[in-house]
Amino acid sequence: VATISVSGILVSGEVEYFGADNLVLNLYDSTKTSVEKTISISKSIPATDRTALFAFPNVTAGTYYLKAAQRDYCVSEFKEINLQPTDLVIPSISYKVYAGDVNNNSAINVYDITALLNDFGKTEGFLYWGSDVNRNGAVNVYDISALLDSFGKSNWGIGGIDNEQNG
Repeated sequence: VATISVSGILVSGEVEYFGADNLVLNLYDSTKTSVEKTISISKSIPATDRTALFAFPNVTAGTYYLKAAQRDYCVSEFKEINLQPTDLVIPSISYKVYAGDVNNNSAINVYDITALLNDFGKTEGFLYWGSDVNRNGAVNVYDISALLDSFGKSNWGIGGIDNEQNG
């Protein structure tokens, strides 16, 4: 007779974000008010990678929400994760931190397009540091494309509550 003892569920996946710095991911409780677990991740090749792997070990069954910690010039939304008592591993969660909040007001909208266009063609002396959306040192059509890919995302929703849409 064999006995299997599980100390928790492994929640893992891949997160996409621009930039070469570390990213902090938080796992919130079901009310989205308390951080249950926090991890810091980094990319293997920061200059070219857009993704990094993450893992939260020993998570108990329940409903959680994944969300990146506040980053300048980016927005992130809550992503719901439901864990059953019979789960051992949740290996394939995809999550994205949206770049393009050029004016750093927690929303990616028409004001960001206007701000980016003020810096279009520049490689230095930006009016808005967030204009270089893809962080390659130049504000060009690739930055507009990255911004449009994230258009409409925000860190807030109606009444100041975070959006719950998964992108």
